[in-house]
Amino acid sequence: MKKYYIYYITFIFSFIIFSFKTIHAQMPVINAVEPVATTVAQYEKFEVKLNLTATYNNPYDYEEIIVSAVFTGPNNENIIVDGFFMQDFTITSMQTGNISSINNGIFKIRFSPNQTGEWRYVVSCKTASGTATFDEKIFLCVASSNPINKGFVRSSESNYLQFDNEEQYIPIGENMAWQNGNPIVDYHKWLTKLSENKGNFFRLWQAHWGLGIEWRNGTSGFQGLRKYKQTSAFYQDWLFDFCAEKGIYIMLCIQHHGQVSSNVNPNWSESPYNTANGGPCANTWDFFINPAAKNFTRNRLRYIIARWGYARSIMAWELFNEVDWTDQFMQRSNDVATWHAEMAAYLKEMDPYQHLVTTSYAQDHYDPIVWHNPDIDFTQTHYYINIPNVERTLSAGIKKYLNEYNKPTHNGEFGLGGSASGLGALDPDGIHIHNSLWAALFSGSMGSAMTWWWDNYIEPQNLYYHFTSLAEITNEIKFKEDHYTSITSKVNGAPADLSLNPTQGCGALADTLLTIGEGGIVTPADARLSFFLYGSLWNTGLRRRPFL
Repeated sequence: MKKYYIYYITFIFSFIIFSFKTIHAQMPVINAVEPVATTVAQYEKFEVKLNLTATYNNPYDYEEIIVSAVFTGPNNENIIVDGFFMQDFTITSMQTGNISSINNGIFKIRFSPNQTGEWRYVVSCKTASGTATFDEKIFLCVASSNPINKGFVRSSESNYLQFDNEEQYIPIGENMAWQNGNPIVDYHKWLTKLSENKGNFFRLWQAHWGLGIEWRNGTSGFQGLRKYKQTSAFYQDWLFDFCAEKGIYIMLCIQHHGQVSSNVNPNWSESPYNTANGGPCANTWDFFINPAAKNFTRNRLRYIIARWGYARSIMAWELFNEVDWTDQFMQRSNDVATWHAEMAAYLKEMDPYQHLVTTSYAQDHYDPIVWHNPDIDFTQTHYYINIPNVERTLSAGIKKYLNEYNKPTHNGEFGLGGSASGLGALDPDGIHIHNSLWAALFSGSMGSAMTWWWDNYIEPQNLYYHFTSLAEITNEIKFKEDHYTSITSKVNGAPADLSLNPTQGCGALADTLLTIGEGGIVTPADARLSFFLYGSLWNTGLRRRPFL
């Protein structure tokens, strides 16, 4: 009897301890909701700082703690926005880009209002122990006086994009996938030059050597899965707001092929998804099918939307860079397509601002299943070809994609060959850049082609000026409104194609008399034709009109 009595006392004692812990871990409490400002312009950032008491182990894990707000607009429409945990920093020097931490971490909510007028919002915090709410608060949204602020980038009824105010948006720019040194120093320099030359677009990777937020624990300040690097995140806070001030828009590439590859630019040995590093995936291809891996990815996407979804400077989420370079892609392409369908649908479900969604492949024959998916808003081509007229290949790819998928298309990367080595000597003036920028847009692309060599060709050769004239002409042509499309011309009854290859550069006199015989034979065979058409104002002595 004594034995059972001891067991009974032990059970009661354990129950009391468990109940005590449960009571103290039960309900989160929101102590304060502090808006940074109570008036904000339309499509700008409204930010709220939260003081809360809650029990959790990982503040970045949405399965442990969800901070959110329901915003009610002047038309009584409700918009649910996730909060996020972050560490605050301040920039101590714009010259060096140095930053200093302000606190150990805080929960925030960011929101971009799409209507002017009074907005009401209720903040809540949910954990396994329960849900807490805070009294309703209000803020005022006013019309923006900034002419650069035209809202978010959207699809239109044509093959071109538009802003919320329905003005057309023609992306003109280049890749700037990662920084070489300090992110603030590099991106401030590059983007200032791009903006001064009227460029308005670039492509950014969240790579672990760049501004990635999740990678193997112990590597360059990373802490593993579902724990996000706050210095990289802060640099993006600054970058996206800086771009909004400049009228520059970003295609944010969230995943690159090397992270899931052991062959092409391999980073799999360092990946936090690899079981060797404590992750859930025994093989690279498990990334696309493993349920735990998908949950980790969804959590990261949710954090990205919560922290940066407000940013109108983000034109599109790009799910993957050149996903066909991942291991065993041909055998696993159906799994990759399914992964894209699931993640694109998740972005559409969770993103209250409905940013555009895309992805990319290295080879232009992939992947019809993905490109036909209605949650993928536009297609992409990437070309690296060492030929004199690379723009012809870009043009052909753009026309092919428009015809096959009937949605906007864009050249996300191109290069004259697979390396920038020697490019400065081969083409110091960037003639192939000029030709490709123009050829892409006037072949039906939603914007200019995007050179890959931003830091070792465009910048050292100072070739930013090539963006200026194309940007200026897009202000004159109503691509979207007039539904511009590329057409194909041909000559009926011609026995063969006629090909004339210009060889003369700037300052050289061209031949004026050519004879085209039967079968398209040109005499003289080495006829000198100029790359340039000279006008009636400058270099008039070089203006030589060919007679055929």
